[in-house]
Amino acid sequence: MPEKLLRSMKGLLMFALFGLFLLGIFFELLIILPILWVLDRILGPQPFRMQWTFRILVSLWLFLLRGCGLLKARESKGRPFDGSCVVVSNHPGLFDVLFLIRDVPRMSVMVKQSLARKLPLGPVFRAAGYVLSPDFDQRGPFQCLDEAIEKIHMGYKFMIFPEATRSPKGGLGKFNAGPFMLARLSNVPLQPLFVRNDPPFLPKEDKWYFPPSRVSTLEIEFWEPMAPPKEGQEREFARNLEARYRKALGLTSERNGGLDARKVEPHEQSPSHLTNVRAGRHPGQGLAHSSSGQKPGEMEQNLLLPAEPLIPQRLRMRLIDGVKRPTQKGLQAETTVTEAWPLNRDGSVSSLICVELVAQAICALSTWRRGDGARPRVGLLVGIKEAEFSYSGIPVATRLFIQIDQLYNVGAYAVFQGKVSSDLALFCKTIVQVMEPEEEGLSNLIASQRIDERENGGL
Repeated sequence: MPEKLLRSMKGLLMFALFGLFLLGIFFELLIILPILWVLDRILGPQPFRMQWTFRILVSLWLFLLRGCGLLKARESKGRPFDGSCVVVSNHPGLFDVLFLIRDVPRMSVMVKQSLARKLPLGPVFRAAGYVLSPDFDQRGPFQCLDEAIEKIHMGYKFMIFPEATRSPKGGLGKFNAGPFMLARLSNVPLQPLFVRNDPPFLPKEDKWYFPPSRVSTLEIEFWEPMAPPKEGQEREFARNLEARYRKALGLTSERNGGLDARKVEPHEQSPSHLTNVRAGRHPGQGLAHSSSGQKPGEMEQNLLLPAEPLIPQRLRMRLIDGVKRPTQKGLQAETTVTEAWPLNRDGSVSSLICVELVAQAICALSTWRRGDGARPRVGLLVGIKEAEFSYSGIPVATRLFIQIDQLYNVGAYAVFQGKVSSDLALFCKTIVQVMEPEEEGLSNLIASQRIDERENGGL
């Protein structure tokens, strides 16, 4: 039988199975939820009841997938960590998370808002103790992080995909640092697991009505639990773990991460080096950073080095702490919001400060370009072409990452694109216009301004 025809026939099976899945949703909404509501009233709330029911229904649906020659699973290798932990995994196909829900008890999952909106699954997710992803309208990333930490402290394992979506077909997406910060803030180990799916069943690029012609086989391997990263090392930890997954998938990678993959015993769930989340403390706070005493001309791409020798700002106006990965066209800068910053009010700094952060990063890049021994110059921010702010304020103690990239330049005039984000949110995207006159020309400009001020009475 031609492959295209076979795949089309299997697509018809998928259509029927999705119809059954929708009927299962209505069964849960109209029958299971009312029964559980009564039990909660009598015996007290217990999300594990809905999880137990959901696991039974998921098992039935996966049995139908196998019976229709679509997707089957081999026996898992290893066992998940017994206590509360953050579970991370690659995400090669649409339904691999269902196998995890079926096989891992007492697990909460970060689920997409779109599933709760397009399908009437919101009440089911809430009853099962799942956490909806941020929509940046009614729910921000910090609220989601608070909910995830609460679930972990209630005894759940918490499942989250570091790629934030399905893996590209035959590949692996970039790992975000959010899951690893969650593990650190919750004082629990990380449980990495590896999903191998051959051929990938409904990866991101494939349509649901055109599944592979062969029966797709899925295998889950639980790796040894790992102690979470220390403060400020979440991004490096994410890059190293991503490299380990790439190696397992047979993909080329430039990094060979030095992760400590030692086994974590149950009594080690709260390593002494971790910081507890205190009441009233914002989950984005307290992210420390590393620094180095190297001079600007000795920068290495992945080292975070002090920004002070590269920018003219001092005292409370020196906002960026360090820079790394400089090129002729851009660099990254990092900093932590403090109470001493300008525009601070009630524990939050106005997001307008992001424009100044971008400007200081551009100044640092200018100094680096001029090589060893260069002194920072005062430049001019002559215009803001675009600025998009996701939030009105940034909480004090939030760790920020500033990325700048030069779009083009004409002589001393240049246009840069800048982004300011944390591990959990994008705060600002902007395009700014800057000028860096030669030192002699700038001195003449400053002198001219002082003359004008004297002639106008200092106004």
